[in-house]
This record gives sequence, C-alpha cells and structure tokens, in this order.
Amino acid sequence: MARRKLPDLEMVEADARGIEIGFERMAGILARLPDIDSHADLVKLAPGLIAAAVRRIEDAAEPFDAFDVLESLKMRELPMSLVGYSEREHDGMPAVIELAAVVLLARGAREAHEPSDANPGEAVEQIAEAARELLFLANFVSLTPPMAASAGSSESAAKAEIAQSLKTYELFVRNRQYQSIRDEHDPKLLGDDQVSRDMTEMLGFSYTEYIAIRRAIHEFSGDRLNAAADQFYGAFDDEAAAARWDFSSLPEDTRERAWKGLANLFIHPGARASFTADEIAVRSESEVSIVRAVLTLFAVPFDSGDPASNVRSYLEGDNPFSSKSLLVDAAGNYLSTGAQLGDDMVRTAVEKGLSEKAKARYVGVRTRVSEGLAGDYFGKMIGPAQKFTGLKYWAPAAGEGPEVVAQDETDVRSSAKQTEMDCLIVAEDVAICVEVKGAGLRKESRGGNAVKLASDLAKTVGEAASQADRARALIEANHGLHTPSGWLSLDGVREVHCVVVTLEDLGPAGIALDAMVRAGVVTTQRVPWIVSLHDLAVISRLVEEPAELLLYLRRRTSPTFAQVFHAVDELDLFMSFLSDGLFLEDDPDVVAAANPAAPPATAAERRRFQRSLVPKTVATHTDPLDQWMYAAESGGATDTNDYPKPTFRSEARIAALVNSMTRDRKPGWLRAGADLLAFSGDAQSRIANAIERTAAATRADGKWHNAFMSQMSAQGHFGLFIGSVPLGMSVAKATTQLERYARVKVHQVHADRSLGLVVSSSGEIVNVGYGNHEREEDPALDALTAQMSLTSVARMSRSMPPPSARRTTVRLRGKAKGKKRKR
Repeated sequence: MARRKLPDLEMVEADARGIEIGFERMAGILARLPDIDSHADLVKLAPGLIAAAVRRIEDAAEPFDAFDVLESLKMRELPMSLVGYSEREHDGMPAVIELAAVVLLARGAREAHEPSDANPGEAVEQIAEAARELLFLANFVSLTPPMAASAGSSESAAKAEIAQSLKTYELFVRNRQYQSIRDEHDPKLLGDDQVSRDMTEMLGFSYTEYIAIRRAIHEFSGDRLNAAADQFYGAFDDEAAAARWDFSSLPEDTRERAWKGLANLFIHPGARASFTADEIAVRSESEVSIVRAVLTLFAVPFDSGDPASNVRSYLEGDNPFSSKSLLVDAAGNYLSTGAQLGDDMVRTAVEKGLSEKAKARYVGVRTRVSEGLAGDYFGKMIGPAQKFTGLKYWAPAAGEGPEVVAQDETDVRSSAKQTEMDCLIVAEDVAICVEVKGAGLRKESRGGNAVKLASDLAKTVGEAASQADRARALIEANHGLHTPSGWLSLDGVREVHCVVVTLEDLGPAGIALDAMVRAGVVTTQRVPWIVSLHDLAVISRLVEEPAELLLYLRRRTSPTFAQVFHAVDELDLFMSFLSDGLFLEDDPDVVAAANPAAPPATAAERRRFQRSLVPKTVATHTDPLDQWMYAAESGGATDTNDYPKPTFRSEARIAALVNSMTRDRKPGWLRAGADLLAFSGDAQSRIANAIERTAAATRADGKWHNAFMSQMSAQGHFGLFIGSVPLGMSVAKATTQLERYARVKVHQVHADRSLGLVVSSSGEIVNVGYGNHEREEDPALDALTAQMSLTSVARMSRSMPPPSARRTTVRLRGKAKGKKRKR
C-alpha cells in the first residue's frame, strides 16, 4: 500500500482567483528562464543572461529621450488610481522603472545619442520584458527553497535565509506605507521643533517645508497631466470624430491642439512630467534654495558608466533608488521614478543627514514618539485597561532567580537591577509586555549582508525580545513587579504575551521567527510577536473586538507558527487571520501535557498534526484592505461604501455575544471572548444552538436546563457553561445553581478558565460569569462530583473538534515517491 506523500509546501491564497493568478505568473516566470538542468547551471549562465537583457534595454531605449521612456514605463507599470486597486490583478512592478532608470542613467545624459521621431512607447514592452527577466533571474539565482529551511539548519544558514528573504523583499516591494499612517507618524517624528531646527541647519529645509514641496510636486504634475488630457480629449467635441478618433475631421487649429495634447500625454511625455526647482518654488511659495535642497537630497544624476555593472549592483541590493525617488538632468529638470517624493525614505534620509549630536536629540524624540504611539494603538484595541508606559521595575541580577524580586523581598537592591518596560497593558487577566525599537537596518543589511543583518536584528529585535520576555517571566513567577513606587500586584493575570514593535519595516525578516531562533538572534523561552509601528497602526484600525487581538497573539506566537507559516508582509498574515482564522493544529502531546484531564494523544491526532506542519506560504491577502484604506484616504463616501472595512469572520450570534460582553465589560470579555472566537464556524453554530436549545427546553417544561462544552488546546482548557432561568426562579438563584454545577465540573475536568452564560426562557443572556482557576486538591469537590453523577472524564471526548481551515490553498509537491509499506 503506497504511503501518501505530503506536499512540499502550500500556497495559501485568498480565493480561487489567487490560485489562478499565481499559476499564470509562475508559468510566465518559468518561460523567461532558459532551458536548464539545475540551479547550478542557472547560476553559471546568469552573468551572460544579465548582460544580454541589459543590452536589450539599451538598444530599445537608445533612440529616445530618457524621460520619455521612463514616463511611458510609469504609465505601464503604475496604476492610474489607487481606488479599487488590486495588487493581485495588477501586474505592474515599480522595480521595472528603476531598472530601466539604472540603465539609462549610465549613458551619461538624458538625451538620445541619435534621436528618433518614433514613439518611445513602442519600446516600452521590450524594456519591461527585459527588466522583468532581470528581476526574476536575480530572484531564481539566489532562491533558497523553503524545504531547505529545516530545524537542523546551521546558524549561518539561518542568517543567510533571513538575509535572502529581506533582499528579495527590497527588490520587489515598494510603497510600503499607507499615506494616512505616514501622515500620522512623520509629523510627530520629524515635526518636533528641535528636530526641525536641526534639519534646517544641516539639510537646508524643515519637515514642514519638505511637505509643502512634496505637495506642490504632486499638484503641479497632476495639473499638467490634466491639462494635456483636456487639450487632447477636448478637441473631440464632435461625437462622430470622437467615436473614430478621426483627426482628419478636425479643423486645422483644433487638429494641431489635439496632436500636441496626444504628444504630451503618450508620445513625448517626459517634458510634461518633469519639473524644475523654480517651477516648484512658485507653486509651493518657497525659496528656490530650499526647494533645491529638498530635490537634491532625493535626486540621482546621469553619470556615464557600465550599465551591466550598475544593474548587477542593483540586483545585489545596492539600489540607488532605495533612498531617492527623482532623476535630474544636466539642465536641472527633475522626473519622479514613480513614488511621491520621499515615500518610504524620508525618515532614513533625515537620519543619515544629521550630525551625531543632532541625531542623539532626534533619537530621544523618536523613542518618545514611537513608544507613545505603540501604547496608544494597544490602548485603542484593548479599550479601558491599565496602561503603564516607561514602567521601571526591579529585575534579578545575572545568575539570580525571580525569587529575589518577589513581593515579600524588602531588600531588592542587593540582588537586582532596575530596568524599564516601554509599555505594559493589563486587561482583566491578560497582560501584554511591549518593547519598542526605533533603530533601523543598515543599507548593507537590507542588501543581503547576512552577518550585518543578524547583528542589526540582534540589537533591535533580539534585545527587545529578551526585555519583554524578562518581564513576562517575572509576572508569571511572582504575580507582580517591584517598582520604585512599590509593589505592582498582577495577581489576577493568567495569560502574558510579549510584543516587539519596530519603527523600521522588517518585511519577511520580522515574520521569520523560526529562522531568527536558529540564527541566535532571538534566544527567549517564548517568541514574541514582531510587528512594525505602521502595521500595528493599520491593525488597530481593523480590530473591532479586543478578543480578536488576543486570539491573533495566541496564534501568531504559537511555538510551531513560525516553522509553518511564511509570508512577505505581516498584513497578509493578519488579513488571512480575519478571513480564515490562521488556524494551526496544536501538538496533541503538548495538549495532553497541558491538560491533566485530556486522554492520551492518539496516533490519528499525531498524524493530523504532522500533516499540518507542511510549510505554508501566505500569498497576497491585502486587496480588500488596500481598497478600503485607499477609498478612505481618497475622501470619497461612495468609494468607502463600495469597499467596506474588512472584519473578522465569525458566526453572527457568537460575534454578537462577544461584542455584548466587551461593550458591557462582562466577566471574561477578553480571554473567554478569544476562546469563543477560536472555535470553528461549525462549532460556534453549535454553541449558539445550544444556548437556544437550553432556553427552548425551559420554555417547554418550565425546568432548569444546562449545557457544557469545552476545548482543550496548548493554551489550556476552556469550559463553557450554559444554564437557564425557569419561570418563578430568580436570575440570582439560577446563577448560583449554574455556578455550583460549573465549580464541580471545572474541578472534574481540570479546566483552567470557564465562562458561564445564564439565559432566560426567551433566549436572552441575563447574566455572565467567568472564572480562571488554579488546580487544587479538594476532597469535598471530589465527593460532590460523585454525588452529582457527572460523566466521568474517561468517558468524555477530548473536546470540540478543532477549527477547520477555511483558507484557499494550492499544494506543491516534490517529485519523490512515497515509500511502500510492507503488508
């Protein structure tokens, strides 16, 4: 009998259309590669293939003005409007424009050596195809198969794995921040009075002046584009002529105006799209010297060189447009490469331009602002809760255990050191330890230098993870913290999570926690959630119930998550979570060890768990998010209605229950709310039906009825109790009766937390109770269990079935055949 061969990896797509697009693009990529036998052969052929592709770009662009070529490429590669934009459907790539610019800059001048009157747009397809071949060739040459990233990989291999994923991200991904989030962060970081003075002194402009110039460029370019469009389309007032775009039917002066409009729009768009410092100074009402200072900071000039060598450097991570977004010719004309001035780069450019003293002042502002914003976002998602920022506390000195800073210790100074936590959020019985790091990555790190990247990550992510985990361990061990102002009791806390927030966008490097552990970057007992401040801001806009955030933290930081799930973007993971729960099987042996009442793990459960460990790459899931955000940023009410806010997918009745508990701050609103949302849609329906059936049974016979359901997981054992209120019984008495039953049942099944719902005969939930329990020996409860004739633990099923993944996947299998089992 043949043993089933597990797939090598799964592509987790948002829907069937995603699978279709993925296969189409994969086929296109493979078609561009030569017919070779091995990856090693491709590496050998790469230099020649790169040189050939560069020559094709040179030859295609040679007769044309560089600005005409690049503006034509921009019209092909960039969407005309972001409203309704779909990353999956749009095949444009900003890196194509940059690669063409790298080649054209090397010819030393904007002008063509032998100008032609032909339409440069005719060369666009050939240039775009050659640039795409370069990009995908570079990706394939340096590609590390996911299967190679095994738990047994060496430390150096893990560092290389992280570096390669980040290098690829840097090569392909642009426009990484939503404008509204950028507008929320940058003024606080760079608009500080002292930082503005330092910028003016050392860079020649303040942040306010930069914003005015950025806006002026955007408006100036938009006005010129609209004027050209009006000039062309306005000439065709006659409907018959417009239907055929018949120039011959137009009067001579109108025909000339139409041709000029057409040339400005599509044939020779470089002059229309470019601008000078003087023009922007007038538009922004700024001094020309200030405009020149801004434009110079973000501009790359033409310079004679070897285009093939420049392209190889670009593909290896040395991208001149990583910190610049303009080209400038010898006459002082500027052209944007696509992004608005300073997108994704203004903060880095400012930091690089400051002196050491000024940068130290800026770092102080950066720390205060980023920590404050992170705390605000968690406060927004969690709601009314205790929030401590800049919390100083005593931690054990090296070699000491947590007991030296326990509550009854009066002389902590002798064996402890004072440290600080950036933010501590405490809500009901949950605590979140947050550490924020503002330092960025060096250019070499983003370019693929594995050693420098590992060093940068260790100083930011690794250090922050250790700081957060230290606080977590003390809270769990001592149920509180020694602070300079006295003992901070956290006795009720039962669940603690660690979060590392980075000001820098780490892309896939921040998601590759398993590789970070293998690389020695993260050495903590438990892994944290690593998220950029930008992505945290976006997630804070999406989260509607605090329980959603807690459930995401549980799943995102589970021990096996980083071993299984791979993604380019944190927001892809979060959007996948909203749509399908991002569920991953718990190790059944871990579940059994964590839950004393659990039966031993079965062979079938172990096999199911092993099948779940197939590596999964989460593809683009952010289209609904992009469309919602871009519609909101456009300010159009109709657009916002057309593109609704993405929300967490759950059974409507359970969603309403969690919302009601949160709104009224009913007991268990956070932790039990996350437990309810953790159930699959089918299981949530059974819970809602059980509530309705309990009420219906009481309506039918007038008696007290109850129901019990539970779920065991690596996070413990959650018990749900439902009890009715018969006619003539008070809510208080029904509550007492349910509490008595729940107390005994919890003791019997060793549940560590439980939620009690008291429901009227009409089906309305009239009371809610919650308990988190520490297991204790209690002979009286043992006797009561026997007296109440409760179903024995041995006869109970383990729990409700686990959630079923609702994600759309495509499985990619290797060629190896499964082994045959002997009969």
